[in-house]
Amino acid sequence: MAAMVVHPANAQRFVPPTTLKPGEFVWQPGRSASGPVIIIVSIPEQRVHVYRNGIEIGQSTCSTGKPGHRTPTGVFTILEKQRQHVSSIYKGAQMPNMERLTWGGIALHAGNLPGFPASHGCIRLPLQFSALLFEVTHRGTVVLIADERTQTNNVVHPGPLLPKVATAEAQALGERVAKRKTADSWEASLQEPTFAVVISRHDGMAHVSRDGVVIGSYPVDIVDIRKPLGVHVYSLVGPAADGSGLAWLAMGIGKSRHAAHIVHWQGDAALKRIKLHDVDRARQIIDSFHPGTMLLLTDAAAGTGTRKTASDFSVISSEVGG
Repeated sequence: MAAMVVHPANAQRFVPPTTLKPGEFVWQPGRSASGPVIIIVSIPEQRVHVYRNGIEIGQSTCSTGKPGHRTPTGVFTILEKQRQHVSSIYKGAQMPNMERLTWGGIALHAGNLPGFPASHGCIRLPLQFSALLFEVTHRGTVVLIADERTQTNNVVHPGPLLPKVATAEAQALGERVAKRKTADSWEASLQEPTFAVVISRHDGMAHVSRDGVVIGSYPVDIVDIRKPLGVHVYSLVGPAADGSGLAWLAMGIGKSRHAAHIVHWQGDAALKRIKLHDVDRARQIIDSFHPGTMLLLTDAAAGTGTRKTASDFSVISSEVGG
């Protein structure tokens, strides 16, 4: 994969590249045969986009939550999967190819697609597409649900969280990270921990989670702390093609198409503003990364047990299911 650093001048608001009728989808897995998967759900566009190793391999129509049952926005991970699931909340409703995002009832699954938001909060998909998607995801696969977002971009960074003086060391860490395989099945993912790092400008902290449970929170230095970061999501693809660092699939997401980080892509610049106080801790965190690791930057508080911002934007729930 060719590495590319995206500058603000090249930013553009995302527009679906294809016109799909309700129930239609595109599936091209041959475009990228392996690598970490990330799923993006666009509520205004009623679309689901699937990326593998930084390349889009699928796009589908969907139906999200109707008024009064709006699908929550934020960053989620797949918690559970069932080929044949019967809802315990909605009177025994059939939910084929169910992929759970919250223990409170939000999931991806096959269902009716009328062409507009009509569910009780879940993301309904065409039956065939839901089966194809089921095959390429695993526990910990990142799912973004957004009102607005930038186009996805490839960003290369030598060592997020480490100071510039540690660049060479960060590259060595990156080589070790690159040797780790992405979990490519549900069974394989059960044996591998899923790591995520949420960095909050409000908190001045990096919150590190493993398998959805926060395992530590550490102080961070943020350049120009009064300047908003926006909400930026990065999914680790692997080593950069030129060996200069780690390659991330990145995008800005938020509530408004007029937000600065949506109008002008600032993901690369935002990432460069973050450094951990404790260099040894930064080394340990980066050494835990694997393809598919999620890094989130946000202006909002993110250290609570529910891990929701003031605007109800979820930043990976730490709730435990029963």
